[in-house]
Amino acid sequence: VREGKKRLWAYVNPYSGAFLGERDADSVFVRQVLSLHEHLLAPPVGDWILFLVGICLIGSVLTGTWYYRKSLVRVFSVGIRWNNYFGVASLLFLLVISVSGTFFHWEHIERAFGEEKPANTNKSSVVIKPVKAIDALLVQSRAQVAGFIPEVIVFPDEPGKPLVIRGNGADANPFLGKFTSAVEFDGQTGKLTKVFRANEADAEYKAEHILEELHFGRFGGLATRLLYFVLAMAMAVVTVTGLLIWWVKR
Repeated sequence: VREGKKRLWAYVNPYSGAFLGERDADSVFVRQVLSLHEHLLAPPVGDWILFLVGICLIGSVLTGTWYYRKSLVRVFSVGIRWNNYFGVASLLFLLVISVSGTFFHWEHIERAFGEEKPANTNKSSVVIKPVKAIDALLVQSRAQVAGFIPEVIVFPDEPGKPLVIRGNGADANPFLGKFTSAVEFDGQTGKLTKVFRANEADAEYKAEHILEELHFGRFGGLATRLLYFVLAMAMAVVTVTGLLIWWVKR
């Protein structure tokens, strides 16, 4: 739930509905690490810094590839050891991570410029009427998308906002995001207002979500995540050893 700009995790007994407590979602360690990774804990200045670092990283990968192009071609010749192939895979992985990461930082910057100040309304005096029975909306959402499996319900937190049921249908493409379908209902009347399918979205939407899935390695399940972990550790080793080589040469 949200309280202004503050994000809270509310814990509720799923059987009795009893409220068990709350927690500031942004104060937990994992969220702080994520903020460091995305904003250097200082948006929007951190976004600009990381965007420039991303451009430098892309340049480093491309110029390094060109500089070692002959060695890279020889990797696929007979007698080359497996670790050389691993090096090429790491290079491609770094290119994917750098391009997608730079794109996301640019999005943060673009979003910061496009933000509008919210209207000065007293939300405490606003009463949001309850929507229709959720079970009925879930049944209706399944009828809109073939093979639809609902996974998340987003309740309206302001007047005029819809109730959204997100999930995946039978034609779900793992490269188009965690949830590839959504069914929206009017937040007060429960009337069906919109059906979204990622496969029918425009090219910009698809490109953005393909980059996101490639960046986080969510498209192939546990095997892909383990591969990304190994390659990420390899990048960390390359960074540290590269700094050591540079320092020794100085």
